[in-house]
Amino acid sequence: EPLKMEFLKANPFLVLDTQFFPQQFADTLLASDVFIGKNASKGDALNGILVHGENLQALNLLQESFHEKVTCIYTDPPYNTGGDGFCYKDNYQHSSWLAMMRSRLVGAYGFLKSGGALFTSVDDNEYVYLAQLQSSVFAGRPEATVVRVNPSTKSWSQFLSTTHDYCVVNIKNGEAVSKAEKWAIKKPYVDEFKKRTKALLKMKLTDEEKQQNLREVVKIPMFKAFDHYTEFDEKGVYAAGNPNRTLQSEGAKVFPDVVLVHPVTKKKCVISENWRFDQEKTDEIAARKPTGFHFGTDHTTVPRIKTYVDDYENMTPQSVMFDDTQVDTKTILPNMGFSFDFPKPLSFVRRILEMAAPKSSWCMDIFAGSGTTGHAVIDLNQEDKGGRKYLLIEMGNHFDAVLKPRMQKLIYSKDWKDGKPVSRQGSSHAFKYIRLESYEDALDNISFEAADAQAMFQMEDYVLSYMLDFETKQSETLLNVAKLDAPFDYRLKRHGKDEPQPVDLPETLNFLIGFHVASRRVY
Repeated sequence: EPLKMEFLKANPFLVLDTQFFPQQFADTLLASDVFIGKNASKGDALNGILVHGENLQALNLLQESFHEKVTCIYTDPPYNTGGDGFCYKDNYQHSSWLAMMRSRLVGAYGFLKSGGALFTSVDDNEYVYLAQLQSSVFAGRPEATVVRVNPSTKSWSQFLSTTHDYCVVNIKNGEAVSKAEKWAIKKPYVDEFKKRTKALLKMKLTDEEKQQNLREVVKIPMFKAFDHYTEFDEKGVYAAGNPNRTLQSEGAKVFPDVVLVHPVTKKKCVISENWRFDQEKTDEIAARKPTGFHFGTDHTTVPRIKTYVDDYENMTPQSVMFDDTQVDTKTILPNMGFSFDFPKPLSFVRRILEMAAPKSSWCMDIFAGSGTTGHAVIDLNQEDKGGRKYLLIEMGNHFDAVLKPRMQKLIYSKDWKDGKPVSRQGSSHAFKYIRLESYEDALDNISFEAADAQAMFQMEDYVLSYMLDFETKQSETLLNVAKLDAPFDYRLKRHGKDEPQPVDLPETLNFLIGFHVASRRVY
């Protein structure tokens, strides 16, 4: 039954997947002005790309199209423990694991633009080796290592419960980045802190009781970044900051002779020797409503400067971060109807993108897993009206079970409970997903010219490479050039599928060469 107009209006972000429509519909859509010409060349048409395939193969395919276009890469490779359930081999010897990682990191390096950053999660098992490897790839030591603390204890530990892992950070050509370009993030849990303190100040309590309660709130571990915000006035909660110039550079001035009158005693306050405000600025701060100075009980105490939560929401990222993985495994993913072992915390990946991925940048994950990086991009864009895009690569079966449907659900609605949407607050969004020919697909597509070709395998002195060069040269997997007259009709057998599947040869060549499509005509 066709969808009715009322339903479509009530569901403005309903997701359409062209694989369920006739090919003519998809061709018409892709030939429209939205996906070709100026929009396509600027990259405006797509919000993201998902690649289902082996990541080294994907990196080789996309290298020219995305050469030095990615600003931030976050990736969470198998930790080489043998117990994570990854489809990638996960119990290598150190040297074999490093060889696997080196090929991926060298490939990913070419995607990063100058000043772009790579973040790689790892545990104690391979941390030292990974840090050395990234130093080799980037020709310099890591910029930093983030220690991510997960407060959830592991009951199977015999002696000490390991509640941390690492994230090795490297910046491409970091020495060329301007000193003025600094990373910044919102202070952790700032919105929750503001919500709680505003509710506290509205309570029918004395000022003394409010301040006592406020000092208890800032002791909560999640509000560690606000431990100095223990004062308040009619404008809100603030910290009483230092009015002194603490790091004097050449030519910096101090103003110990300024006059500032105490509002109660009406006498001149004591002013420190390193007071950083001249008389004009001091008068301006004092005249604010409410005053911008925090005065002591009388004029014998040096006044301090008020810094309100609303005015200082950002901070320089710290190298120790606290994120509970159980929020994702027990709340975020189950609410969306998914189950996935060992996902990276959404809060952690989102913080990385917030500090290292500007609003108009490409973000990439070469071990995409459950799609946390894509989720973080969509979340962050919805909050700050950004235009970040994602490139996610994953080879596992959870590409179809978790990653792709997770992206689709996020587009439709940002709020889910028990696998069902609880709002229709989604986003206008388009992503492309592509599947790469796998090793199993290639084997399925090998065919022999001779009727009794399979008997050739019994010939002891027959060289297999000779067979692949000649007897199998018409195999579809080796690109049968005789069929290139109709490039949109090229088909390959796909492992596990009964019928041959269409292959987009023009798209493949565009990626390999790095072309941007100016026009599209199907014939």
